[in-house]
Amino acid sequence: MSATSDTQTSGTDSELNVLVAALGLTANDRYVKDLGALADKAESAIQSIAGMNGRRVDNVVLRGNYALEQELEERMDEDALPDVQYESIDFRMLLDDEPETYDNGSKEISGVRLTAEEKAENNDGDVAEFGDDASMAAIVAASDPDQETVNEMIEALDTVDDDFDADEDEFVIHEWREVEYEDGSTGIEAFSDFDLRIREHRDAIPMGEVEDATDDDFDPERTVLTQQRINRAKAKAKAKTDERLYNEWHDTVTVDAAVFLHDGSDRGMAALENARGQNDWAKYPSQCEGTVLELSANQDDDAIVDWERYLLETGDLE
Repeated sequence: MSATSDTQTSGTDSELNVLVAALGLTANDRYVKDLGALADKAESAIQSIAGMNGRRVDNVVLRGNYALEQELEERMDEDALPDVQYESIDFRMLLDDEPETYDNGSKEISGVRLTAEEKAENNDGDVAEFGDDASMAAIVAASDPDQETVNEMIEALDTVDDDFDADEDEFVIHEWREVEYEDGSTGIEAFSDFDLRIREHRDAIPMGEVEDATDDDFDPERTVLTQQRINRAKAKAKAKTDERLYNEWHDTVTVDAAVFLHDGSDRGMAALENARGQNDWAKYPSQCEGTVLELSANQDDDAIVDWERYLLETGDLE
């Protein structure tokens, strides 16, 4: 038995499948100093769910900490034990997602890429204080990728899009920006195509230029990726991952129970709400039908979370 990244068909009535999600600092292997102890907590919770249901657990699906998945896979590498796999959505695929409205406007799904008006409404501020989020294609173009990056994008798109021919088709985006030439004149030029479905394109996102929109020197007119936008994309990626695990219509293992491991400072209310069918990122939210357990990895006898390293690196003393 081994973990696999391939999708599986939805669970049948005879299967008992469990989601184990690592939240907060337990999701970041950098701040987990005792992975074995974290795995012990997960394994104990899985055994508890099996006992509550009076039958073995067939599949364990991990979200949030790939190292934890690897640890549990190694421990459960026997036919009589559950199959272990990892499930996640790359948040970078969602960075261009815009708000959506359903049911004749009665339900709105938050967007990752926001307009200045939406930001002002969310922050009770003046529209003039904000700027529209640029497309990721424009952000990559503004970072002036070298020709090697462009060539990699052409090759990647050529392998994914059957209708694209790098030798014949113009490799441009639907994004244009004003440029100034050496003679002082200005013009509008198109830049390289960009498709967030393609790994090579996502890898070209200039993460080193991420800015915080709350900084005093932040320029809303600057074409740059913000930390706030990344946070929205990460929240949506986690919520959408949960949704397709709870909903049997998706081509993944359908989980019947969920275990949430957290660092004690934040119980991970978003994940708990998702399990209860209160998913703000989903059109028709599904819920976890069975047991939902939450376990702190920061109890008195735990030495799992590396708070010293976290505080030193972040300066966050709260």
